[in-house]
Parts: sequence; C-alpha cells; structure tokens
Amino acid sequence: MKIIHLATTNAGGAGIAATRIHNLLLEMGHNSHLYVQHKELDSEKTTEVQNKGGQGKKYMVKMRLERKLAKMIDKTKDTDWKRFRKDDVYCYNDYDEENADGFFPGLENKLDLENVDIVFVHQIIGFLNTFDIKRIYEKTYARIIFTMMDMAPVTGGCHYAWDCRKFYDTCFNCPALPYELNTRSHFQLTAKAQNILYMNAEIMSNADYDLEFAKKSAIPFSEYWQYFYPVDENVFKPEEIKKDENTKYLFSIANFANDVRKGFTYVLQTLIYLDKKIPDGQKIKMLCLEPSLFDGYKFSKVEFEQFGFCKNVNDLAKVYNKADVFMCTSVEDSAPMMLEEALLCGVPVVSFDVGTARQFIADKKNGYVAERFNEIDFAEKVYALLYKTPKTLQSSTAIHNGMVKILGKEVIKKQFEKILNYNKNNDKKLTDKIKRRK
Repeated sequence: MKIIHLATTNAGGAGIAATRIHNLLLEMGHNSHLYVQHKELDSEKTTEVQNKGGQGKKYMVKMRLERKLAKMIDKTKDTDWKRFRKDDVYCYNDYDEENADGFFPGLENKLDLENVDIVFVHQIIGFLNTFDIKRIYEKTYARIIFTMMDMAPVTGGCHYAWDCRKFYDTCFNCPALPYELNTRSHFQLTAKAQNILYMNAEIMSNADYDLEFAKKSAIPFSEYWQYFYPVDENVFKPEEIKKDENTKYLFSIANFANDVRKGFTYVLQTLIYLDKKIPDGQKIKMLCLEPSLFDGYKFSKVEFEQFGFCKNVNDLAKVYNKADVFMCTSVEDSAPMMLEEALLCGVPVVSFDVGTARQFIADKKNGYVAERFNEIDFAEKVYALLYKTPKTLQSSTAIHNGMVKILGKEVIKKQFEKILNYNKNNDKKLTDKIKRRK
C-alpha cells in the first residue's frame, strides 16, 4: 500500500510521533513516505519540501516577528502582535482556512502522488491548511486520515480547548481571541468542516476522551479511529541502575517554566510538599534539563541533577530508568507520549487525569491518577509511591510487560492493519476511486 505523511517537522513531540507511525508502516512492508516542511532529524524516506511563497511562508515570518516584538513591548497592552494570541494557553493559530489558495500553493506538484492510497495528516501548523489537503485529495482521491496530536483538527483554530466547547457547534465568541476578532474562529471552523466533508476525511486519536471531542465537534469526519503511538518496547524497557538507598529520583514532563499546559507549577508544589514531608536522612533528586529553573528556591532535602539534551531514544530511556517515579503534570494534553515511555521503562507514574492516563494507569499497581488541577492530591500520591509503597505495586518488569500487552509493537501493528484495510471489501468505494483516478 502506498502511503504519504504530511507534517510540519519530524522533531518535537508531534514530529517524533509522526515519524514513529511512518517507521512502523515501513516495517509493516508498506510504501510509506514522510514529507515535512522542516527536516530536523535523520529519518528514513523523509523529504523536506520548502514553502518559499504563499500564505505559509508569510505566516511563519509573521509569527517570528511577533515573538521578537513580544520581548520588546509590554504584554499587558492590547498591541498588534497579540492579534491572534490573546491567551497563549489555547495556542490559537490563524490558518487562513477561508483562503482557497491554502498555505502552500502547488504543493501537490512537489509530492509523489501517483497511486497513493492513504494520506496521513499529522500536525501541520504553519505548513498547510485543509485547502492544501483538498487539492491533494482531488489529485489522488486517496483516503485522508488526520491524526489528533492535539485538538487543532476539530476546532476553529485552538490547539488546546481547555474547558471551551464552542467547537461543538459554531466556535463563535472564541475565548482565545480579542473581542473584535472573536468570530474569526467560526469562519475557520466552517471552512474546515466543509473541506473535511468534501474529502470524506477520517480522524485518529490516541486518547479515548479526545476521540469523544472529535465525535462531538461540528467538523464532520467520516470515521473515528483509536490507536496508540508506536513506542519501541525494546528501547524503553527496565534497566537496573545503582542508586543511593537514601535518595529518591523524580523525573517530570515539565521542563519549561512558562508552559502552563505541562504544569511546571505542580512540579514545584510537589517538591515543596516533599521537602517538608520526607523523613530525616532522606533526600530527593529532581532530574531536570534546566536546574536553573529552580534558582532562588531554598530546599533542604531536595536537590537537582541535570541531564544533557537527549540526542536519541536510548539516552532518554536511561533518564527514565534512573527515576523512582515519573510525574506527568500535564493538565491539558492529548497523550502524552512520555507517559507511555515511562511505563514501558517500568517506572511508576503519577499523572493528572488527562490524555491516556486512565487507559494506562491502574491505581496502586503502576502508579496513580490524580484529580486534575489538585496539587495536594498529586503530591500526596507521589509521596505514597516513594515512601508508602503499596503492596500491590508491580515490579518494573511487570509494569513493562503489562504495557507491552496494551501498546507493544505487534498490538499497534494490528491496530493499523485494521485502519489501513478498512474499505478493502467495499467494492463500490474502490471502483469509484479507480474511476476518479482515470
């Protein structure tokens, strides 16, 4: 089967997830090719396609200028640079969805589209919009499948909706936009909905509750699929590491203080709680990318240990394996993939109730799920795993093996085979597709 993937980059969380799906399909014997706007990592059958004109290029230039201006002016003032970014927590991005030229005019002529069966559309921020995808569809009549790396495919522009549900109907009065522009999200949603309907597009989600959001969205996808991100269980696996018996190690998803979604404030609150609570003679070491984030905070029993930038998955697996508990402090997330990686390494996890937490975590067996936004509940559960270990807590090997049964490579291959083979027995759809190509 011939498959192409479209993504802004092959790096970062969403880019790595797209690359892993692409690599899995190659391993399954399919003719898979990944096209990205920015190729930042070496990966097989991955081609960079630069957008040197069109709305996409203008958009990226605009975004870079906005970021530079943001550092120079008072963020509390209603300034032009904030025009489409009133509140960063929503990560609202203006895609010019009503612009029929799309972001990347002529993209379809730069791709190998001959006899393509499926097009996977991953995170395409600043690269493409649905009009670009529509042109590819009209040239191939391939199945179009969007992957929910976040909520952008089902909203009028925000990547994280938080408690807003306006995308269920109109997206009017968008809380992410200034008052004078808060109908723009409606026009984005409407254009996107029309293109999705025209393409008979499908959508895939890692988290079951995100899939429910997709089903309730005003954007009418034709099929809704659940899958899990491919994570190599032969890399992310338990490894014995010698540690001081009086020192407990923590690792967290939050490595940047200004990322509200990842919950750095909850990491800090947990450390404050533990610093007061842990027994005398014991200490905590927090594994972190930037210990300077904690400069100025005076802890007596908490120390910080820096790990270098992980150049590959093997380096990352070693960091997980050094941790006694992984803290998934995200309060708005569609997965997160790090939760899967930590559990495959046999590390118990405390996570807020987001993404796939309830799908993967069994309380007192491989971790705990804490009430969303409740820092005390979160901190108490981290303390319980460290110093009041439940008798039911599984060994690292048992945690790993349990996860392999849920999202091992062979399990995920079966998930994708089901998705890929859908329509194979539907002769009418296949016949119509062949006629359109001719």
